Amino acid sequence: MSQATAAPTARDSAAVAIVSVFTCMGNLLFLSGHSLFEYPVIDAAWHHQWAGMVSGGDLLAYAPFFRAPLYPWLLGLWYTFTGNGAFSGALLSVLLTAAGALILHRCALRMMPRWWALGSGLIWALWGSSVFYSSQLLITPLFILLLLSSFLLLTGEKRRTAGWFLLGLACIARPTALLLIPAAWFAAGRPGFRGWLAMGLPIAAVWIVNILAGDPGTVISSQGGVNLFIGNSHSSDGYTAFVPSVDNASPEWSFGSDRPYIDNVELASRMAYPEISRGSEVSSEWTGRAISEAFDDPLHWFGLLGKKFIYLLSPVEIPSNYDPYYYRGLSSVISILLHPPPAALPMLLLWLLLPGALLRGESTRQAKAAGYFALTIAAGLLLFFVTSRMRLPLVPFSLLWLISRVSARPGKALILAPAGAAVGIALGLVTSSTILSGGVNMPFHNALAHYSEGEMGRAEDLFVMALERASIRDDIDLNGTEAMYNLGLMAMGRGDTEEAVFWWTAALERNPSHSPSISALETLGSLDPNTGVE
Repeated sequence: MSQATAAPTARDSAAVAIVSVFTCMGNLLFLSGHSLFEYPVIDAAWHHQWAGMVSGGDLLAYAPFFRAPLYPWLLGLWYTFTGNGAFSGALLSVLLTAAGALILHRCALRMMPRWWALGSGLIWALWGSSVFYSSQLLITPLFILLLLSSFLLLTGEKRRTAGWFLLGLACIARPTALLLIPAAWFAAGRPGFRGWLAMGLPIAAVWIVNILAGDPGTVISSQGGVNLFIGNSHSSDGYTAFVPSVDNASPEWSFGSDRPYIDNVELASRMAYPEISRGSEVSSEWTGRAISEAFDDPLHWFGLLGKKFIYLLSPVEIPSNYDPYYYRGLSSVISILLHPPPAALPMLLLWLLLPGALLRGESTRQAKAAGYFALTIAAGLLLFFVTSRMRLPLVPFSLLWLISRVSARPGKALILAPAGAAVGIALGLVTSSTILSGGVNMPFHNALAHYSEGEMGRAEDLFVMALERASIRDDIDLNGTEAMYNLGLMAMGRGDTEEAVFWWTAALERNPSHSPSISALETLGSLDPNTGVE
C-alpha cells in the first residue's frame, strides 16, 4: 500500500473501530440497567467465576479443563486491573469486538476497492448478533478477533509466524480452530518449523497444565466428546445444546446456593460414568457413543446432517443458552440491528449478496482463503450443532468472500439481490420455530436475576412466564421443573405452605426424580418416601 493511500485507509479503519465501540457501548448502557445483565447466564456465569478465581491468584482453577481456558485467563487478567464485575467484563468484550471490526477492515482492503472495504467494515461493526455478544462474558468476540488477526497475517507478505501463533491461541480459546489448519495452510503455505512451533506453543502450555492437574489425555479441553454426542445422537435435533439425560439424576437449576459454578453439561457427562475420574476418558466414552449411534442408524444421521445444513444456511439466529431476540426488549440498539423472521436481519444480508457473488469468475488469493476459512468453520459446525453463537465466527469470512466478489460486478449483483432475499426469507420462515424451541428459557434466567436483586414480585411473574415457555417442548424440560420448585420456595417465603406444596408436588409430577422438591416435601412431612407424593 502506497503512502498516498495509507493515511485515508488508516482513517477508515479508525472510523470502523469507533462505530463499533459506540454501537457496542450504546447496547451495553441499555443492558446494564437490567438485573439479567448483573447476573451472567450459564456459560457467562462460569467464565465470570473462573476469571474471578484467576484474578485472585488461582491460575490453575478448573484444571484439567473441560472448556478451553484462554478467555477466562484473559478475563481474569483484566479483572486484576479493573476489578470483578459484569460491566467491567463486558467492556473487555466491547474492545475485543471493536478490534475485530478494525482487523476485518484491514483484511477487506486487500480484497476490494477502498469504499467497498469501508462498507464491509461498517457492516460488521453494526452486525446485530455481534453487537449483542459484545455485551456478554463469552468467548465469541475473542475467538473472532484471533481468527481474523491470524487470517490477516497469514495472507500478508510478512509476519506469517505470528499468524500461526494467533491460530494457536484461537485453538486454546475454542479447540475447533484446529480444523482451520488446512485452510491456513492454503492461505500461507506450509507452516514450516517456526510456524508449527509458534502454533504449538499455546497448545503445549495448556496441555502441560492438564498433565500437572492429572489428565494427560486432555490436550486442551475435554468437552468435545459430549458435544459430539449432543450434536449427533438419536435424540439430537441439530440445534439444541441439550444436557444428556442420566438415569435417576439430572443437573438442576435453582437459587439459594453459594456453591462454585458447575457446568451442567460437564456434570451430566460425568454422572453417566461415575467410575471414571479423568475428563479425557469420559470424553472418549461420549465420542464412542456418538459414533455408535450414527452407525446404528446412518439414514437418521444423514437426515440430521441435512437439517443442520439448513439451519446453517437459515438467516434465523437460533438461540442456545442465550436468545438474542429476547434482548430486543431490553436494548433499543439490539431492537434496531437484530430482527426475527421474516426479515431475519442481519443474516438475510448474506443472501442478498450471494447471487451476485456467484456470478464473478476467478477470486483473488485472499478472497479464496476467506472462502476456505468460511467453509472450514461451517464444516466444524455440522460436526456438532448449529446455533447463533456457534455460527457467528463464520460471518466475517463469509462477508469478506461475498463482498469482494460482488464489488467486481455490483450492477448485476443488485439485480439478482431480490432472488437471494426470497430464498433467505423462505429459509427463515421454515426454520422460525427454532427461536422458541432452541433450548434456552430466558424468562427463567431473568427470574433468577430478579430474585437475586430482591424483586420478588417480578421474579414470580417471570417464573410463571418460564412455565409457559417450557410448555413448548415435551422432549426436554426447558427449566420447567426448576421454575415450579422456585415458585414453591417463594410461596414458602410468604408463609403460604399450601401453595408451596402445590408447586413442589407439580414439580415431582413433571420430574419424579427432582431431588430438591423431594427434600422440600419431606421436610414439610407432605411426602412419604415409601409411597410417593400424597
